[in-house]
Amino acid sequence: MKKKIAILALALIAAAGGGFYLWQYTTSGDVASSGTGSGDGATATVTPTEGVIAVAIDAPALIRPYREVVLRSASGGTVTSVADLGQSVRAGQVVAQLDTTDLERAVERSRIDLEESQINLERAGRTLERAQRDLEDTRQLQSAGGASREQLQNAEDALVAAENSLRLGELSVARAELNLRNAVTAREGAALRSPWDGVVLAVAVGPGDSVGTNSALVTVAQLDRVRVSAEIDEYDVARLAPGLDTTVRVEAVAGTGAGPFTGVVESISPSAQVVSNISVFTVSTVVANPGLVLRPGMSADLTVAIARDEGLVIPARAITVVRTRSYVDVLRINDEGIEEPETVRITAGATDGVNTVVLEGLDLTDRLVMPETAAFALPSSPAAPAASSTSIVPMSVPGAGGGSGGGGGAR
Repeated sequence: MKKKIAILALALIAAAGGGFYLWQYTTSGDVASSGTGSGDGATATVTPTEGVIAVAIDAPALIRPYREVVLRSASGGTVTSVADLGQSVRAGQVVAQLDTTDLERAVERSRIDLEESQINLERAGRTLERAQRDLEDTRQLQSAGGASREQLQNAEDALVAAENSLRLGELSVARAELNLRNAVTAREGAALRSPWDGVVLAVAVGPGDSVGTNSALVTVAQLDRVRVSAEIDEYDVARLAPGLDTTVRVEAVAGTGAGPFTGVVESISPSAQVVSNISVFTVSTVVANPGLVLRPGMSADLTVAIARDEGLVIPARAITVVRTRSYVDVLRINDEGIEEPETVRITAGATDGVNTVVLEGLDLTDRLVMPETAAFALPSSPAAPAASSTSIVPMSVPGAGGGSGGGGGAR
């Protein structure tokens, strides 16, 4: 997997016309001494600069339909018509049609069966009424001595048989109604309709083809929006979350003036896939696709903004972090009129590992005392000439964490 972390540091030009940082070097390569201090020697200092630091993860991505569906035949039959590949369709439009001759016959048979069942049910109802009257008459006769016990028992048995016949008639009607609904559904299912406005993405059959039950006929995709998916390794995915701003650039359409396309992180796969012994997660965003210029299968570059802060920019190594709190040493004049370092608590924002934005705690005129040696070293480029550069783009090792200074999530 080819992936890089793109770190963009945009600097605003200071009033004095300086670059991103105004670094002064001695012949030994260290930060130049300010020439002031307590008398034990020179103190290396640096002045904050107004600027912006934006930190993002950049990864190759693939464009997919926002959603797609494979329309399948509900029953076997012969294809009579089918939409063209690439055709735009509306929701509810027929995109494939099967021959309905046999299905129409099945509907008619089901209607006949239903009517027959309803007649039998009516007959069973009349039989039940007659059995109820016979039983009542037999009971009266027996009470008067005109009917035997056996005749009464026969009348009672006839009533039970009539009740059962009525129940069977009701079940027969219910079964016939169900068969009719199934036959109508099968007939309607012979016309496959698009579930939404979209584009015919694939056609698997043609007119005259015979298909079986559940055969794939047409694929319809919604393309007015597209889903862009990228694989992000486990070291970077922990810094991502749904809702972060994204930017999608597609080289294939760059010449048409389309893009870049913006969105937010829609989803992050809950589990990883191992690719070349590296655990990667699928990160997706959804972007609008005006004019349908973006097509499924196109390659793209997905950029997820992790942090962006504007403020006073200082070297990350000037910051000391103690229990999640950030501090810097600033030269201040004491009561005796002598400059000496004073530890000041700051609120650190976005960092690219080399430079950090300070959101609170510093002034533009403050002079920061630089440590003689950093607790850890990160590769950095030499400072550009003061009047020639307004941006620095350091490239970090994929998966490497930022420098000290913490904080700075997307705002």
